[in-house]
Amino acid sequence: MEIERITMAIEYYYKLTGNKGKNLFASLRQEDYDRLEDESAEMYAIGAIPGGDWRMDFIDEHLWGRLNGDDLDTIVNSVPVLQRKPNNDVREWLYKNKCPFPEEDSIQEWGAGRARWDSHEGLFWECIDRKNDVETALCFGLVSYPKRVDGKYIEDNTRTAIPAKTADEISRLCDKRNNEPLTTLPDYKWSDGISKEISRLEQEAFEKLILISGFYCTIHGGKTDFEQPIPKSEVLTCPTCGHPVCSECANMYVEEPDTEEKAREYVESCSGVSGMAQCGCCGDYSEGFMLNYLKLIKCPIPKEYLDINRTPTQRDVVYVSTPSVMQLQDFPDISTKVKKKFECGASGIINVEHPTGEIWGIPEKHPANWVVTICYPHER
Repeated sequence: MEIERITMAIEYYYKLTGNKGKNLFASLRQEDYDRLEDESAEMYAIGAIPGGDWRMDFIDEHLWGRLNGDDLDTIVNSVPVLQRKPNNDVREWLYKNKCPFPEEDSIQEWGAGRARWDSHEGLFWECIDRKNDVETALCFGLVSYPKRVDGKYIEDNTRTAIPAKTADEISRLCDKRNNEPLTTLPDYKWSDGISKEISRLEQEAFEKLILISGFYCTIHGGKTDFEQPIPKSEVLTCPTCGHPVCSECANMYVEEPDTEEKAREYVESCSGVSGMAQCGCCGDYSEGFMLNYLKLIKCPIPKEYLDINRTPTQRDVVYVSTPSVMQLQDFPDISTKVKKKFECGASGIINVEHPTGEIWGIPEKHPANWVVTICYPHER
């Protein structure tokens, strides 16, 4: 099996957009950007009326530059307090008052232009973590909180809003945090704990709305569909490299196992020189990978392998390294990362990201023991 890179970005098919991408941001459609731009234009327009947050920007950036001498005379003659006042006073008055002649069209024009510029510059999403699907979904309005009536959230059946009960709990915690005075260090620690709980509740609730219908398998070069859309956190992956387990690629045999007896054979093969199923990306055939494969194809799993506290079988191992890797100043850290992964059961290529490039730990089963070679990919 020829492997060039282990850290290939997996593209998932997002139900919210119908597109694939390594994250939700990469799967966004043009209509998602257009909708965000339209909503922002409306926000700017509302904020541009007297008393709004964007009134001063509207006057300075748009309206004032379009007023000629006759327009200023009209305003001054219409407002007695402005007579014999300098132009700066007229501008200050416009910050707080509606222009004597219609300004609605100018407000809409300015709002649309400002939103269009923001979109072009990427200002709408510059503060979000594009790798965080929840932040992306909230920013682009793909998911939301349910509607609120009389201070209480009500259930929304659109399947793009979190449960009202969860929203109420988040709101309660926000009020508790905001109303508590922060004067001493313990208070700050207390508030920080509440903030973390708010983030946890929000992240978990919205993750359940961001469903994946499948992924593009980089191994066989095609789409792999799930039986039904699931959150990304529920996608069964290879414990060594993180590539989703693909039912089309994993099995080394024509027929899939469908009984406990056959499942036991598959798991027991993990102690051999090769497994009856393995990851097509890194070659892992560890017990963890095998169990994920069996879960994926819904094969009955023997009871002795269902213990969540089950620890990997200890394996005799010798670690070796090429001179080019061994001479690196942080080689001890690299070696520790490889050993930690191997001790967790890995039998596929262990990847360590490094400033000099990917570094691999390559496990190989020998009659007497395992040998893990730490090297650069081209040295394998």
